[in-house]
Amino acid sequence: TNTEVVADEGGRAVFLTVSRSNGLESAVSVEWETQSDTATASEGHLPVMGVYQSFDDHPTSSWCSLPGGPSFLAMRLDRRPGVGSSYSLATLYRWQGVFVPVESVRIQDPGSCVGFAVNGSTYIAITHSGPPFSPAANLSIFKLQMDLNITLEQTLGVEALDVKHFSSEGREYLIASSQIFVWTGSSFTLFQTLDFEESVLSVTPFTRSAVPHLLVCIERQTAACLLLPWTNGRFQDPQPLQITGRAIQVETINTRAEDTLLMVVTE
Repeated sequence: TNTEVVADEGGRAVFLTVSRSNGLESAVSVEWETQSDTATASEGHLPVMGVYQSFDDHPTSSWCSLPGGPSFLAMRLDRRPGVGSSYSLATLYRWQGVFVPVESVRIQDPGSCVGFAVNGSTYIAITHSGPPFSPAANLSIFKLQMDLNITLEQTLGVEALDVKHFSSEGREYLIASSQIFVWTGSSFTLFQTLDFEESVLSVTPFTRSAVPHLLVCIERQTAACLLLPWTNGRFQDPQPLQITGRAIQVETINTRAEDTLLMVVTE
């Protein structure tokens, strides 16, 4: 039979489920169309991805996911506000079919964030700028309480607005540019400073064969990225990668064959 269904999104996602009761021998075809500029359709398991939720009224600089908990949590950082205000919001969202805002904290010009867990507690590290004459960037550590309130635990002066997290041998570390901080039980303290003459553009930690590695890209045109394995409790013995050009973005992908692909975008 031919059945026509007209659905108004109304700012929400509309799902179409097709079922049949006459076995697998016959085919079922479904056709749909969307009005231009008002909806995006997606189909199948892989080939097409549609817009599920947007935050048009909240320009965003960065997202990060938070580990643990009965429901998925994520933090969204507002983009730097316009003239007249130096503060933005860092907003915690809980997944309830869509992302629903739960809690927000005011923070000055946030840059990036990362979520991690320590001894069953969830923390969020956010880089941001500070008042005049303060360090180039600040790294604030927030704790997520059981009632989903967010409390500031510590603020560190760092070199850049990019922060990454990794674990090794039961210890937790944060990396901001050339600075590596270690969790000492109640706070982070400086553990290691990477010794490079050139400015550090990005740091990307990853694990290969159960050994932490760090891909560091620096400000130069040849051999711009170096790979440092975790040896004797430190990142050392840099191995240059033959990359020409200034690296502007780095991603790692773990394949099913337990290989690690390093994707470096240069300019």
